[in-house]
Amino acid sequence: ALASLQEAWLLTEDARWSEALQTLDDVIPVLRHLGAWDVAIPANRTRAWVYEELGDMDRFWLLTEENLEHSRMHGHRRIEARSLGALSERAANEGRLDDARDLLVQSFRIDRELGNVPFVSMDLVRFAVLHVREARPQAAARLIARAVAVFEEIGLTLESWMAREVDDATAAVRAQLDDAAFEAAWEAGPRMSLDDAVALALGETEPDA
Repeated sequence: ALASLQEAWLLTEDARWSEALQTLDDVIPVLRHLGAWDVAIPANRTRAWVYEELGDMDRFWLLTEENLEHSRMHGHRRIEARSLGALSERAANEGRLDDARDLLVQSFRIDRELGNVPFVSMDLVRFAVLHVREARPQAAARLIARAVAVFEEIGLTLESWMAREVDDATAAVRAQLDDAAFEAAWEAGPRMSLDDAVALALGETEPDA
């Protein structure tokens, strides 16, 4: 089962989504039957991602909700955070900003507890999206810039869905700021401490005008 799972991962790296899905569909029930939930839960998250890449968002959201349930049931905090973050994005896209913020705060707290630096930074990008939707583009630009700086510092190669979220959030900010204001906010972002970025993300502080 583990060998098959590794094969599925290699297939995703080559964007061979349909083949990866077939392998995951075969191996996940085996992992669950064996009680290997610590492996089955992240494998199912990968399956959800593959459905997203294939454009089947209904299936993606169904599996994401399933992942949240299973991760809470079996104590898989990392996938709980990822599921919460994804569901926050859906709520934001549906205009349910209060729900989106509540879900994202839950995800963010878990990521900070786990010391998961890449996803703390992705959470900042998602907070930025909420700020854009609430007409606070300067705060959003700073948060995205802070996240991008972290990605560069640690040499992280973004997964396809992560790159899309960063690009979409940045484009949304640029649509609300002129070039000078965007550049000023973008340059200020990496100079923030993580605590300052957190306070800004949570709306506890405001960027300079």
